[in-house]
Amino acid sequence: MTSNLSDKEQERRAEQRGKSLDLNDQNKLSYTIPELVRDTGAGRSKIYQEIAAGRLKVRKLGKRTLILHGDAMAWLQSLPPTAQFLTSLAEQQKAG
Repeated sequence: MTSNLSDKEQERRAEQRGKSLDLNDQNKLSYTIPELVRDTGAGRSKIYQEIAAGRLKVRKLGKRTLILHGDAMAWLQSLPPTAQFLTSLAEQQKAG
């Protein structure tokens, strides 16, 4: 199967996939939506839903949508823990 992408674009995308952002890195000023999707595991549609609901603050720079580091961290910290995770954690604590 051949790709319609140029070699340069394929290399750029491979390089991007290899990069891993550290949301705890205070030197990173902002994130794009694809970066936030990749690093949080949240789907693109869910990110846009959170933006529309006002739970995730964004800034616009021309056509580009940016999420400031502090806003990304605040949004992540505001997410509730899942019941399944809490149940699993409680079972682990009982066992050990």
